Amino acid sequence: MKNINVFAAQLPSIAVLEESLSNAEGLLFTPLTDSQWSKLGLNSEQQLVNLENGYRIDFTFAGKDIPKPQIKEELLKLIADMEYEPSKEEIEELNESVIADFCARMISKTAQFSAYYHEKRETLIFDCKESLAQGGLSLLIKALGSVETKTLHCSNISNSLTTNMLEQLNAGADLVSFAGFETGDLLVLTNKEKDVARFKGDYPTEQVQELLFDGYEVKQLNLSKDGIAFTINKEFKISGVKTSFNLDAFDFDDEEELKIYLQTIELEIVTSHCEELRSFFDKQNDEA
Repeated sequence: MKNINVFAAQLPSIAVLEESLSNAEGLLFTPLTDSQWSKLGLNSEQQLVNLENGYRIDFTFAGKDIPKPQIKEELLKLIADMEYEPSKEEIEELNESVIADFCARMISKTAQFSAYYHEKRETLIFDCKESLAQGGLSLLIKALGSVETKTLHCSNISNSLTTNMLEQLNAGADLVSFAGFETGDLLVLTNKEKDVARFKGDYPTEQVQELLFDGYEVKQLNLSKDGIAFTINKEFKISGVKTSFNLDAFDFDDEEELKIYLQTIELEIVTSHCEELRSFFDKQNDEA
């Protein structure tokens, strides 16, 4: 997992989902045609992988970069070469023709990503950009008919992060901890004027304390616990997930088996972290 989108979700068992996917049409990924700019589908070779605490859903996405400046330049050139002033409808048709021509000539880029579902905690985690996560949800809804999901969200996170950090700095703490998590090597502060102060590595605590006194708030913070580090922002978006497990402790002859085992552990820890942080933020907001 790298950059994740977390949802509270109620999905069926892997057996039920597998049957639903096999009965639904048009869900598997197929290569882009000359007239398509992008396409998202379930991985054609493997859609579902069983994990000890849930399962993994594999997707494939292909897309072409849209060269908007070149399209506009070509359209203006064609209009300039015309011997008369084209109508609005003619310009629209010409524009569609230019777009189709560029689409046919552009080379697509293909990427694979996964979603992880923790059955007991009813938590669905997409490891991808937010737009792809929404597309993946749409495919699941198409297969199942309906999926009850809710984006994991907490309000007033920035205030909770700021208050917690300021309290510890005022108490003279050299290393700031947060809700049982250690702070890492990234801290981003911002104020009402949208000025930004970014710190990497060891924080100059006196300077950070002074900025917080002057009205800055924590916008982004790196946290770590149980071998997983990540960056969280004031919208509860989690990115830059990094693991530091001791691989010597895992003894597997099969590389794929090891990969699945590590993903199981990562899913367990990440969902647990999300629950802990959400509970902490909700408690902070109730006390405010």
